Amino acid sequence: MTTTTSARFRRVSEEPEWAVWLTVLVGLLAGWLVMTAATGRTATAEAGTSRVIYPAGWVRDAGEEGAIFAVTDVDGGVYGARASVRQLPKSELAPSAGVAAEEDAAGWALIRGQELEGYRVLGITPAQVGGKAALSVEYAYLTDPPLGASGSMPGLMHAIDTIVASGEEYYILTVAVEASESARLAELQQQLVAGWQVP
Repeated sequence: MTTTTSARFRRVSEEPEWAVWLTVLVGLLAGWLVMTAATGRTATAEAGTSRVIYPAGWVRDAGEEGAIFAVTDVDGGVYGARASVRQLPKSELAPSAGVAAEEDAAGWALIRGQELEGYRVLGITPAQVGGKAALSVEYAYLTDPPLGASGSMPGLMHAIDTIVASGEEYYILTVAVEASESARLAELQQQLVAGWQVP
């Protein structure tokens, strides 16, 4: 005896459009959360007797002359954003009454002008670091590409030095970006100053 079976065809129904959009939205939200978690991570380092909180993706830079601490955003290209901390005795700048005064900032600007090519002061403004009075010196300068980056033109950098007095020392936090990234400088400088602990 032969049995014949008829093939059954199932009708494949399409997913409702709202389910597709919900899946896309959940994927985008998950991607955003992962990106925020990865880019929002920070690291902490001792810089002399101060402490600095900086983006975890940045790497320590031992090549910055005169700095007790320096980091660079290597993902930012040849002239990626950078930050450093210096510590100077007050005697190296004009004496003041315990807080960074304009003559101290001017003295610091003279020192930086001798160290940096094409140095130009753009402004000196009052600032705060952990409740202490400070000054910010905004400037531009030229820098050579790092070793191994042959064929690159010198970079035009835009920087802010935040100077704060503590005891018999001045602490100076420098934040610099390539001039084409200048719109990002103020936010980055505020972020790093907020995470900078000066004794």
